[in-house]
Amino acid sequence: KLVYYPMKKKGNSYKVPKSVKTVGKYSFYFNPVKKITLPSSVTVIEKYAFYVCSADINIPKKLKSAGAFSFSCSRIKNVVFPSTFTTLGESAFADCLSLNSVDLSKSAVKTVPKCAFSNDTALTSVEFNPTLEYIKEYAFSDSALPSVTVPASVKKIFDCAFYSTNLFTFVVEGKDTVLEFPINDDSEYYDWENGVYYPNPIVIKAPEGSTAQAYAIEKGLTFEAL
Repeated sequence: KLVYYPMKKKGNSYKVPKSVKTVGKYSFYFNPVKKITLPSSVTVIEKYAFYVCSADINIPKKLKSAGAFSFSCSRIKNVVFPSTFTTLGESAFADCLSLNSVDLSKSAVKTVPKCAFSNDTALTSVEFNPTLEYIKEYAFSDSALPSVTVPASVKKIFDCAFYSTNLFTFVVEGKDTVLEFPINDDSEYYDWENGVYYPNPIVIKAPEGSTAQAYAIEKGLTFEAL
């Protein structure tokens, strides 16, 4: 287990030894090191491990879990989760302003927790795994996602999961997926600069007769059948 990386250790880069299986909590907390290489031996990253860490960090090939706030406020740019990955902590990647893409497609995650990727203002791409079941509150809020496809396996999308994003297309493949106000769902918005109302541009795409269709009708949003 890597317990703590000294704040004043000389050098701009660090290769974690291959003997390390766990990166401990707060181990690189506010650390100024510029590049960290994690070996495939690392399977657990504990809470706050890379919180406000300025380093370029890779995701280990056999990682199983990342704790709460583990990468929050870090400079990580792209995240591809391996097939071994099962557990993501709350706010694990929140406030990562350089994060562009998230790929969960090969992971075994069942739940994307509260605020997991919130306020990732550069995030434009996310891919989900076909066994995902829940997307919790504010999971991707305040990101730059232009479109999202939620797999049929998802049972429920919680409040504000995709709130305050750049969404134009919201695809819900499941017929019975419960939508608990996950998006900006006002039928129209007021343009304070020009003094006019404009319609909500989001298009919800889902199966005919689905809960997502009922949600679109209730909110006065555009619906297209898959």
